Amino acid sequence: MYDFDRNGTMSFEEFVALNKFLIKVQHAFSDLERGRGFLVLDDVFEALVRIGFTLDSPAFYSACAVRHLHSLICSKSSWRSCTSH
Repeated sequence: MYDFDRNGTMSFEEFVALNKFLIKVQHAFSDLERGRGFLVLDDVFEALVRIGFTLDSPAFYSACAVRHLHSLICSKSSWRSCTSH
């Protein structure tokens, strides 16, 4: 993603760009966490938008609901039956 010249290595400039992006990600999430120790789904959506992702709100919330439902099902069944999903 940050190997801009696609040579298979990361130059110092590419590393600096990646580091700046990661700091932006950290700030976006930590600003919205507000010392609570957790994020609600609206916080995650807002953080991703702040980082620069263009998200379709209904699709994002639907995907999260499906993933949550999957995790609930997996918690009640064997681990192996849920690793392929």
